[in-house]
Amino acid sequence: GSGIFVLAIIVQLIWSFRISADYGIEYSIGMDIVCFLVCGAFCIALPLLTVMIPEGRAALYRESVIFDSAPLEFEEE
Repeated sequence: GSGIFVLAIIVQLIWSFRISADYGIEYSIGMDIVCFLVCGAFCIALPLLTVMIPEGRAALYRESVIFDSAPLEFEEE
């Protein structure tokens, strides 16, 4: 999803720059690239942190739990 977001932002920036000349609007790409691509890079990097940090990687994999099928016996006093 993050990759599609970054790709859509790049297409939007190019489209906005090209169409602004047709309407006589001066469009600067500078701040848009910084804001959108930093946000996109953050969205791409955030899920990768769980794989890079050992505790996050351990949280992704859990040990299998086996339930004992024997009935529980309670002693009455």
